[in-house]
Amino acid sequence: MHDEKDGLLLLEYLGGSALTALELGLERIERGVYRLWVPRAEVTGIHEEAVPLDAGDRT
Repeated sequence: MHDEKDGLLLLEYLGGSALTALELGLERIERGVYRLWVPRAEVTGIHEEAVPLDAGDRT
């Protein structure tokens, strides 16, 4: 959840799958960032999932 106003929640997806974001009906804001305003009553659970990135060995 990125923001809340007037009974709506702004959900944000920063995942790596544009296809998943579009299937969920999210709008592309910029590269890799998708958002959608939804009624608060439709949101049953909010969680954040962090996924580590493998940037390779940089030593």
